[in-house]
Parts: sequence; structure tokens; C-alpha cells
Amino acid sequence: MVQNMKSRYRSQGLDADMVDKMVAASEEKIAEDALQTVKNTLILEYIAEREEITATQDEINEELRKFVAQSGQDPQALREYFQGREMELQEMLQNQVLMDKLIDHLLEKATYTEKVVEAES
Repeated sequence: MVQNMKSRYRSQGLDADMVDKMVAASEEKIAEDALQTVKNTLILEYIAEREEITATQDEINEELRKFVAQSGQDPQALREYFQGREMELQEMLQNQVLMDKLIDHLLEKATYTEKVVEAES
């Protein structure tokens, strides 16, 4: 991935020093984003566990039906794609159900305050 990025920048006529700076900045941004994603996931998992939010098999099956319908793919082609990766699919669907339920739960608990913002002159 880094080599592809370097090649793309070089093909745009950027010198080696500029390419190295841009790649380093990109790597740093990717690392920061990954760290934030991990933190967010851990927080959400903690809240889900604390609030006893779970995904039932029926909810996971419904999520699978929605996934197949939204994909626009032939169900048989999807079955073949996930052949041998059923646990991965199950986990993906379970996580989606959990996140949806968790967001709904948090929105129910949230308090909103409306503010009137005046235009600056």
C-alpha cells in the first residue's frame, strides 16, 4: 500500500522528499484513525455489556436477509463467497445488530438541548 502511494505521488511529478513527507503524514493519520476506532469500539462494547444489549439469532437472521436483499447479489453467489467463512459472516452480522441496537439505546437515553444561533454580522 505504501509503495503504491509512493508510486502514485512520483508519477504526479513530486520529488522524493515531498513523497516521503506525504507518506509519513498518511501513515500517521492511518495510525491515529486506527487507534480512535479501537477506542470507540471498546467503549461501545463496554456500554453494550453493561446495558446487557445482545443480538438474538432471530435478529442476526433478519440482518442476513437485509444484507442479501441490499447487496443486489444472487443469494447463491453470496453463499459461495462466504463458504467456509460462516463464522466471519455470523460475527459481522452480530456486530451490526449490536451496533444498531446500541445506537438506538443511546439515542433513547440522550438528552437534547435546542439552541438558537444568531447570525454573525
